[in-house]
Amino acid sequence: MKKKLQRSLAALVALTTAASMTFSTSFASYAEEIIDTAISETESVAEDNAITTASDDDEYFANMEVTPEECFDYDFKDDAIQIKGLVEDCDLTEIRIPDTISDYPVNAILKDAFYSTKITSIYIPDTVETIGNSAFCGCVNLKRVHIPTSLTLLGETAFTMSGIESVVLPEGLKKAGSESFAGCSNLKSAVLPSTLPKVSTLMFQDCPYLSEVVIPEGVTHILGSAFYNCYSLAEVNIPNTVVDISNSAFAYTGLKSVDIPDSVKEIGTAAFSNCAFMTSVKLPNGLKAIRPDVFANTGLENIVIPDSVAEINSGAFSFCQNIKSVELPDTLNDIRKQAFYGCSGLESVKLPAGLTTITDQLFYGCTSLKSIELPETVTKIGDYSFYGSGLETIKIPDSVANIGISSFSHCDNLASIKLGNGITTLNKWVFSDCKSLTDIDFGTSLSAIDNYTFAECDALKNVVIPDNITKINEYVFSGCNSLESVTLPDTLTSIGKQAFLNCPALKELSVPASVENMGSMSFGYEFNEEGSLIIAEDKTLAVTKDSAAHEYAKENNITAVDYDGNPIIDKKPVVYGDLDLNGVLSIVDIVYLNKSLAGAIVLNDEQNANADCFADGIIDPLDANALMNRISEQIKVLPVYPEVQE
Repeated sequence: MKKKLQRSLAALVALTTAASMTFSTSFASYAEEIIDTAISETESVAEDNAITTASDDDEYFANMEVTPEECFDYDFKDDAIQIKGLVEDCDLTEIRIPDTISDYPVNAILKDAFYSTKITSIYIPDTVETIGNSAFCGCVNLKRVHIPTSLTLLGETAFTMSGIESVVLPEGLKKAGSESFAGCSNLKSAVLPSTLPKVSTLMFQDCPYLSEVVIPEGVTHILGSAFYNCYSLAEVNIPNTVVDISNSAFAYTGLKSVDIPDSVKEIGTAAFSNCAFMTSVKLPNGLKAIRPDVFANTGLENIVIPDSVAEINSGAFSFCQNIKSVELPDTLNDIRKQAFYGCSGLESVKLPAGLTTITDQLFYGCTSLKSIELPETVTKIGDYSFYGSGLETIKIPDSVANIGISSFSHCDNLASIKLGNGITTLNKWVFSDCKSLTDIDFGTSLSAIDNYTFAECDALKNVVIPDNITKINEYVFSGCNSLESVTLPDTLTSIGKQAFLNCPALKELSVPASVENMGSMSFGYEFNEEGSLIIAEDKTLAVTKDSAAHEYAKENNITAVDYDGNPIIDKKPVVYGDLDLNGVLSIVDIVYLNKSLAGAIVLNDEQNANADCFADGIIDPLDANALMNRISEQIKVLPVYPEVQE
């Protein structure tokens, strides 16, 4: 059974860890199945090993015989006995420590005294004030313990990984060391005293079946990971004397709801993270900050942020997939990155009126968030801030000067964008893979569009690039399958490589004369059915003759036309005398010329240009004579100008 339980625990930890890295909506159901399985296994064992009650223990210890003094190894200090453990030849498993040994009171159980022994029960007399570090650590068979009413100090790991089933710590206890009951896989209930100011670090960590905990008034601090991975702990009452709940204090527990009193001033990082069944929480009035990951990957359905909160730290509510709406107070001025990362159920958000920054990945993966109103005070939108969200439209206020990398990338429902007039540059991938995007208002101040900005926007058909734009960088519109027309401004000077790569519907592009550079494969290239990159045959560039765009068209064998749609024909260089157009002067060329003069053949435009050996616009027998003189090398060069002929 123990191996099965260990496998169940390992599976749960693996699930919760995975859930913090993915958008899985089935985490809670899987976790619940694991818990139910583990609990049923424990309950079946409990039929044979019933959990004892306090009254059972009282009766049991009342009838227990005192263990002989000679069974104990001990030190004598300050007129008192300090138990070091059992002597080697003592194999007793039921131990009752006497109040006195040799008439001296027993006042301490020392470090490692019963470490990993086979004892099943122990009565510690009410004379004992101290239980040392690891005193009963690893005593997996130890179920019954009488904790002395005189106890003031409980050492670190005192009962770690023991078999203890319930514990009532006495009034008067002032300190319990870290991990004092960690890993107690049979522990179901614990009662703490009002004299204990701090629930220590890791005190009940990995107690999977701890379901009842009493934290009385008087406790002021619940330290880091105090109840970490106590996944059977479904409810807890936090008294109004508590001022601090530290890092991961209740992480991976089974808490369903929690009411945090107004006395609490600090809630540490990940304090309630991965509580898959937690649906509601009341935050204390007066809380100043919500720390990183504090409610990450919980089942929260709603959250009210007190007006006192000035900052929400990174990942605070990440992967809370059941939260539907969030209203943030206007007093809030600092929301750190990933605060609502992966909140796939989030439908509406009211942002604080004075917010200045939408931080990195703030609403990443919020697939149900269809709209959001950005305050006029926002000046920056961070990287990946709305990546993969459900936004359908977005209006960027004029106050925004910078939009980060991939801010709105993969927003599959985003159809309309209105950019504010404060934006001068669109960064890489800002609107890439927005499959529904059809309408873009660029604003009036934009001057540059960076790499991949609108790549793979499949629904985009028409784009008018506004004046002031001087540069379109690499891959900006690559993969826009439906793009049919693009209007470029006269201010444009550069089109980056593959800017319009694989835009099959874009048959013609009019490039202004102002463009001084067209990067490689910036227009006209597509992928064929085999996935190879080819020059499409149906592409046309409207250009100014001899411009950079015209040169690009010639180099890439793309049809070039003027802005009225007329083909631009490049005249070939004249080779005087070469009438057969083979690049070599010979007697054949003289035959062609004489036949032409006799009317036997008709020369084409290129042949006529080459036949004019005097370059005077007249073709006559003098041209034939000049060609003969050139072939016989009586003259060195054609054409023959009049002064040369004379």
